[in-house]
Amino acid sequence: MNYISVFETGNSESGNVGVLLVDLKLKDHFAEAISDHFDCEMIDYEFVSDEVDSLEDCIGGYPIDVIVELDDGVNSKVAVEISQTWLYGN
Repeated sequence: MNYISVFETGNSESGNVGVLLVDLKLKDHFAEAISDHFDCEMIDYEFVSDEVDSLEDCIGGYPIDVIVELDDGVNSKVAVEISQTWLYGN
């Protein structure tokens, strides 16, 4: 199984958004983690690099920068970084 860690860029105190299981519902997991972390719904997201096509592109590669648009009343945009991570133990 593959996992992705999501971190809020520039937040050193509580920047860990979550760890997501890479499966057929990855986009749903990503939206849920973002919504829970920022306490508002995610409207959309876009990749900073034109070379990135999907959230899974960080598996076996480099971390990916993502801009997330939030439904917080002013449609704020925040930066997050996603990268492959590993879980050990049971």
